[in-house]
Amino acid sequence: MNITVALTGNPNAGKTSLFNLLSGSRERVANYPGITVEKKIGHAQWKDNSFSFYDLPGTYSLSAVSAEEMVTSDFLTGRTGLTADVILFVADSLALARNLYLLTQVAESGKPVIAVLSKTLEARANGKQIDLQKLSRLSGISFIDSAGNPLEVREQIFTAIVNVARQKYKQTVPDFYSKEDAIAIATAQEILQAAGTAMHPAEIFMLLSGEPKTKKEILELWHNHVGLLYPGKWRRQRRSQNKWHNQLDPLNPGKWRRQRRNQNKWHNQLDLLNPSKWHRQRRNQNKWHNQLDPLYPEKRKEVLSALEKIAGQKASQNGYAESVRRRYAWIDSIVEQSVTLDKPDKKTLTSKMDKILMSRIFGPVIFLGIFTVLFEAIYTWSAPLMGLIESGIALLQQGASALLSRLPMFHDLVVDGIIGGAGSVLVFLPQIVILFAFIAVLEESGYLSRASYLTDKFVSWSGLSGKSFIPMLSGFACSIPGIMAARTIPNRTARIATILTVPLVSCASRLPVYMLFISAFIQPVYGNAAAAFTFLLMNSLGALLTLPVAWIIGKKFLQPSPTPFLLEMPDYRIPNLRSVYDRMTEAGRDFLKQAGTIIFIFSIIIWSLSYFPRAQNATAAAQLEQSYLGRAGKFVQPVFAPMDFDWKTTIGIVAAFPARELLVSTLGILYESEATADEFSSLSEKLAAEKSHSPASAMALIVFFALSAQCVATLVTVRQETASLRYALALFFYMTALAWLLSWLTYVTLNAVGLG
Repeated sequence: MNITVALTGNPNAGKTSLFNLLSGSRERVANYPGITVEKKIGHAQWKDNSFSFYDLPGTYSLSAVSAEEMVTSDFLTGRTGLTADVILFVADSLALARNLYLLTQVAESGKPVIAVLSKTLEARANGKQIDLQKLSRLSGISFIDSAGNPLEVREQIFTAIVNVARQKYKQTVPDFYSKEDAIAIATAQEILQAAGTAMHPAEIFMLLSGEPKTKKEILELWHNHVGLLYPGKWRRQRRSQNKWHNQLDPLNPGKWRRQRRNQNKWHNQLDLLNPSKWHRQRRNQNKWHNQLDPLYPEKRKEVLSALEKIAGQKASQNGYAESVRRRYAWIDSIVEQSVTLDKPDKKTLTSKMDKILMSRIFGPVIFLGIFTVLFEAIYTWSAPLMGLIESGIALLQQGASALLSRLPMFHDLVVDGIIGGAGSVLVFLPQIVILFAFIAVLEESGYLSRASYLTDKFVSWSGLSGKSFIPMLSGFACSIPGIMAARTIPNRTARIATILTVPLVSCASRLPVYMLFISAFIQPVYGNAAAAFTFLLMNSLGALLTLPVAWIIGKKFLQPSPTPFLLEMPDYRIPNLRSVYDRMTEAGRDFLKQAGTIIFIFSIIIWSLSYFPRAQNATAAAQLEQSYLGRAGKFVQPVFAPMDFDWKTTIGIVAAFPARELLVSTLGILYESEATADEFSSLSEKLAAEKSHSPASAMALIVFFALSAQCVATLVTVRQETASLRYALALFFYMTALAWLLSWLTYVTLNAVGLG
């Protein structure tokens, strides 16, 4: 028997731990809300039965107002094309009443439900005793205790799943809606069914009872919801018209007519115009809807029309509040009869620790201390490992150089383009691993949610929440891990706003540029104190701009819907080393997969642009000047003329697009210096002697690199994390425009006050 099981529950209820127990998968166990933002799939065999487990995102309600909640609603309503045979609901014993609210909504789906109580040992330690038999009898849902021997618990859960799946048993829950509202929900379900889709009763009731603004926001969310209408995929497909015309032109009426004239050829090639096959395909509607829904605009319009019709209806006055009151009245009655407190006044270890860690005086001090250690670890502890990687890359280059010495062009491609380019990204791997190891420890211990709470008031005015703090902090090491760390933010608007502002924070790759130009143009003129202040200012500039920019992006462009800042405060616990290790390896694997491959490609592209066309007997500087890259630099030089940048500098700006530190090596070639990213003396002296920049133009260049999006790996990571090319392009253009504007203002201001 093949059984599909959906695991759902509140965030931090213990869903992922149960998923690992049942399927044997190693998924990270997190105490921070919103960690599980995608469903995870695991498989298991028990006796003659096969199980497919879907770990759905944690949510507090099925009244979906966010994309994460919609993933769960989609699965339970079958909108994803899959449907659960059994729902396995995970309830946290420490917050039973709050968890049972979602359980009442899950039971309304009409699917068989089994509930598993997690954290029962912690509940007993806190003096809470739960009578499982009474709880099951009063709720009408079978409850299983997860405490005890893991093999016995696994056996008990599998037995229960098979029993309810075979019996097709469905729970009966009390009617939490008024008669008027129940009729409205039933009518809405008929409308949706006619449109070929479905919604959960809780989602329908949200539309029926919301204010006009809320209805509009929910409709916009549904308009953009990939799981139902596929508009995201539709837009990407529409942007690539030619590809789709070549592949699926039989569905394009204009070209379809021309194709009909050559029936035999198209029948042989695509078979899509073969009537018999077409009819068979139409009989399998679900498959076609999943594959080709973007090309069926009539279905899209029909579904949207149905949603708007529902939103135009009215629920009874105070109907939503009344339904919530009825649910909690039912829940309180059950909890009161099945839960007893042996020691109601007992203070837990968590409450004792929070008195110190969350106090107004010691809380911020400890917070700063912990993240100072994190900051120091990312910068200092990673240095030896980064040095080893650099040494390994240098040895690899030497070996490749010796092997390919007789093939000049291929030698330069492999040594400088492939190994050098990819190595510039690989060097940041230790920072990625160390950062995510710290985040995993803080998550596992339960402290990360406290850190989010402590920073929430500081950042909330910008539209972000305390959960954006970690990504922004990690951006000081590298924007890529900071962007990846934004996965922990459950609110999509705040997550995207965070992703689009993290690259403003001054990362490690900007340091070579700062050090080179400060040592060449600021220190000789204004002294060591001014140089140190300039270095500190440049490292702080981007961070100071993140919150204002986030406010502009979130409030003016993304237009977020108001969502409450819900933060779970889990108990403190000793981190699970296996989970920490899994988190580290997962982050490293994602980093190499997302960034390394694209950098590899762009390194070859940039090398090719700097290598061709070849000049006979030319120096390295002359070759670079007359190359395609050099010509591009001269072409864009007028854009930077207001800041007094010469063509050599603009060549460096263009060449530094894959990675900012490439500016140093490019200028080293142009000025015929042997300097590298770690040895600045000869190049800085050459720049100073050439007087290629005034202090004002040097500061303008530093400001430009402090704020510009000169990093292909960052743009690729934004594309991967947001699943949208438009956000990556928006990041590049807004950061470049902001960098140019502030660079020009810096140049003009310094000249105006006589410091240029």
